[in-house]
Amino acid sequence: MTVREKIRSLNLSLSDLALYLNVSRPTLYKYMEMYERKDRKQIPGDVKKVFTYISRKGTMSKEQVIVYIVNEIHRKDDSETCPVRDYMDSVEENDFKKVFIEKLVETDSFDPVLPYFSDCIDLLKGDKLTEDDVKQLAMFIVFRDKIIRNVSAVDEDVELTKRLL
Repeated sequence: MTVREKIRSLNLSLSDLALYLNVSRPTLYKYMEMYERKDRKQIPGDVKKVFTYISRKGTMSKEQVIVYIVNEIHRKDDSETCPVRDYMDSVEENDFKKVFIEKLVETDSFDPVLPYFSDCIDLLKGDKLTEDDVKQLAMFIVFRDKIIRNVSAVDEDVELTKRLL
């Protein structure tokens, strides 16, 4: 599917996309043609990034494209640095952490446990842990250890998982 077809399938008007990218509609058409011909040297980096994002993503929505543009294109003009954006820009496409971050942004499945993981990160940065800190970290540390050692789930955990799903 070409980038133009993908944009059309998202019900994203080219006028709106041109506005978001701060180019004219005729210029956007020209860039799409160049992108599809793989003549990409003269396409501005921001436009090329958006086309690549649209082309590489599987299923996505118009809203996801707009959020991507806002986060990746418009916010980069901020004078403040962003460690996440800096990291994402600096690593290879198949970096495990980068892939996980991208998946994390696309789903809300992990949202209920994010505050817990955030607390764990903060606790692990500390020098001295209290007994309450250790209790709070226990599930995470045991979980991490099982993953590292590739320990299979016990039957009762599998049954509980089936019920919860």
